Amino acid sequence: MYNIGKSIEAMRRSGPKLPTLNGTAFVFGAAPDPVVPEALLENASIVTTNASQLYLEQFGVAKPAVTFMRSNMNDGKNTSAMKLKKLEGRETGVLILVGTKEDPACLIQRELLADTGYRHDSLVIIERLDRLKIHTKVLHPATPFYIRHYRPSMGLQAILVCLAMGAEKVAVSGISFRTSGCSFSELDYARVHVEDDLTVLRRITRIDLPVFAVDEALATDSGLQVWQATP
Repeated sequence: MYNIGKSIEAMRRSGPKLPTLNGTAFVFGAAPDPVVPEALLENASIVTTNASQLYLEQFGVAKPAVTFMRSNMNDGKNTSAMKLKKLEGRETGVLILVGTKEDPACLIQRELLADTGYRHDSLVIIERLDRLKIHTKVLHPATPFYIRHYRPSMGLQAILVCLAMGAEKVAVSGISFRTSGCSFSELDYARVHVEDDLTVLRRITRIDLPVFAVDEALATDSGLQVWQATP
């Protein structure tokens, strides 16, 4: 669906200064029992979502290259409080916060993370219109006007932005449509973006974007090709 009004408004914006990603990006979500290939840890830019970096610490990953994080962890949910607590003293390279209509500059989340002692080398804020531009650029590159943006999970947001940052390939793990829960906590964690995520993944496969599932289950459920360590 074209959104003419938003298209005009978006075209007037300069948008955020996104870093450049070369080679392969390894987007890592928080679903339980993720597959973590050594080749990706060694050769790819590691991109985590919310607090998923906690699981990778056992593999020696202390500081991801990029972390995508939602900006409403003040919602009072036990899962949000748990993530903030567990992120205490951690760090990332580039922190990318996705703003909300109520807090486009992510001021509340930035304060929460500062109180937690979470550190980053640089910060990028992606506002709602920025998402509109990125989604259209990646998923509908031939469209003259901007499409109403999709509402996927942070993992799918990370995939789309990695492609927008120039990643040649995106390998994906820690995203599941079969399980609830979380890889780094026993707290119940329900999947709330299933249909939106599947819509984006179907579009990715339809236009043959270089996105690959690390595990067979995600490949089967999403239609993505399975990532191979070597061509």
